[in-house]
Amino acid sequence: MKFRGSGIYWHGGVRIPPKRNGAQPKSQTSRKPQNSIRMKTMRTLLLLPISIAVLMSGCKKEEGPAGPQGPAGPQGNANVNYEVIAVSPGDWAGDGDGYQAVKTSTVITQEIFDKGAVLCYFKSGEYYVPVPLSFAGSGYTSHFYFFYKPNEITFITADSDGLTLSPGQINFKVVAVASKSLLQQSDVDLNNYEEVKEALHLED
Repeated sequence: MKFRGSGIYWHGGVRIPPKRNGAQPKSQTSRKPQNSIRMKTMRTLLLLPISIAVLMSGCKKEEGPAGPQGPAGPQGNANVNYEVIAVSPGDWAGDGDGYQAVKTSTVITQEIFDKGAVLCYFKSGEYYVPVPLSFAGSGYTSHFYFFYKPNEITFITADSDGLTLSPGQINFKVVAVASKSLLQQSDVDLNNYEEVKEALHLED
């Protein structure tokens, strides 16, 4: 805007004096080409990530051929659970009349206590020996037995001569069977660990 006779131009609220050679100040129209280029550049940069996203979303993974079937796993038994409980020398408490060790059991649940059955074996060398167990010594008889309640099992040893020694380290395998009828219907000798192992699919 030019005030008549003043020779003063106003552009965007700024007072601009006339140039000495009489040239008019640059109008806003003269800046449009440069601004247009900048806007196009910015628009291109903004649209570029969207275009890449659309291209990536259009790519689908192709499933490869199925691999060979793996080997069959060991056969299990949903009605049987077992655990190995290690009894260390410090776990035994008692005297010459007998020793006992009370341990936590994760397989003897309330349901097992009410309706199931519990088998127990202790490891002697390379073999598992059934409990309860009695064997004769020189002038005495040694006894091993156990009793249990939900989440707990107690191992006991006693010699008939009243001179029981602490048995030391013993590993017991405790087998919890969901139903007593499973054992009653079987022809397996429960005192033979190898037969029990095969029939109930136990692992050493």
